[in-house]
Amino acid sequence: MEESFAVHFEGPAFASMSISPFAVGQSLCALDGLVRRCARIAGGQVNGHAGGHECELDVAGSARPRSFTFSLRSPAAGTVAGLNSLLQLGTWAQGKRVSVLRREAASHVLVENCHGDVCSWNRTAVAVYTEARTQSLLSRFTHTLDREGAERIVMTDGAAHTVCIGLQERCFFRHEDGLVLTDNEHVLVLEVLAAPLKEKAEDWRFSDGSCAFSARVEDETFLAAVTEGTIRLVPHLVLCAVVRTVQVQKMRLTCRRSIVQVREILCPQSAA
Repeated sequence: MEESFAVHFEGPAFASMSISPFAVGQSLCALDGLVRRCARIAGGQVNGHAGGHECELDVAGSARPRSFTFSLRSPAAGTVAGLNSLLQLGTWAQGKRVSVLRREAASHVLVENCHGDVCSWNRTAVAVYTEARTQSLLSRFTHTLDREGAERIVMTDGAAHTVCIGLQERCFFRHEDGLVLTDNEHVLVLEVLAAPLKEKAEDWRFSDGSCAFSARVEDETFLAAVTEGTIRLVPHLVLCAVVRTVQVQKMRLTCRRSIVQVREILCPQSAA
């Protein structure tokens, strides 16, 4: 099934072409991740790994300045509508988690946001939105708006439905205090140095062979496997993972890392 949508960046910095291409590139990379997760919404897949349904996403420059046109091929129709729903849900929830009150129908649940407002929403969109990985991608997608002169990211689908993310929405989606200088992901081989007593996301320690660091584990599938005993935390456990690194300028420069996806257990094989 083929779908298309366009993303347009607005603001004086984009008009004068003084925005960093690296910042825009990181937003587009995060958008790619969001689209792949939204394929799960189209397929009604409440539970699943970060990739969700397989899909192909191509991007091209648009005749409209500062715009990009995306062509999407996925097994199920409605991936772009799922992305719209996800962004709208995040805005309504002001970037915070929502509470599910009850299931209303086969595909919808009644949810409550942080202000006590209640609304019916697609249950798969709610499940995808509340995952830590989705929260990270929303923050990465909108972090370009932290740059001076960047004002809005506007997304339009083939049916002329428009979602606008401005500076107010960026305040909702950003999870770092201060100016985000860099926000990127890369694949590393890591050794687990320490894990929390309970299989929670915080308090993990890793080494990449040159330095040790603390990181939050956002891969719910990995955490669930550790909890269930499918993956055992044995000494010298080495894994291949996607690591997100965020540098933030406040009073001083800070760096935060998170493990967004564990791709493979490398050794010992008995741990997996």
